[in-house]
Amino acid sequence: MSDLELRSNKPTSKPLGYYSAYGISARGITSREIGAIKFGLALQLIELEIYQESSRGVAFDFGATWSINEYFKFNISALNFGRMNKLESSAPELPKRLVNSVSFDLKSSSLFIGIESNSLLNDMIYYVGGNSKYKNLFFGGTATSTKGMKSISGGVGFLLGIYTITYGFQWGDHHLGRPQMLDISIRLP
Repeated sequence: MSDLELRSNKPTSKPLGYYSAYGISARGITSREIGAIKFGLALQLIELEIYQESSRGVAFDFGATWSINEYFKFNISALNFGRMNKLESSAPELPKRLVNSVSFDLKSSSLFIGIESNSLLNDMIYYVGGNSKYKNLFFGGTATSTKGMKSISGGVGFLLGIYTITYGFQWGDHHLGRPQMLDISIRLP
């Protein structure tokens, strides 16, 4: 984002200055399957800048899926375990997350319910949602609820060889406007 305005506490017609803010990350993922259990591990390098301060960091994600039978899976994930360098006065805190879910899978669709513990919140987060795939097109939606916040998120994506293009949105009562995301991924061999 650019052309953000720095203003004083008094209403003025001209800002004190302009600045930019950005965030970027690069992630590497590996997975293994042992019997009915799949394991995944990810390493993410993160960099962000706001105003004239910047921070870099690293985060690790771990996940496991146990295929109980042909239709049901139990999933567990530990996300964002890592650290960031200090900005001028303090380091940004990564939202450490523990997520458990159960999914019901059909041929090209999946329904799930889940629960999350997040280091930035005192209360649990509850999820219910689903996703589906048709040829190279995939889409899904999730309803999320926790004390003081409810939201609906959704997205659509397209697979084209080694490329994946995904669009996502979130709508809710979290007073953040309507966050949107566009992601372009390249799968390496």
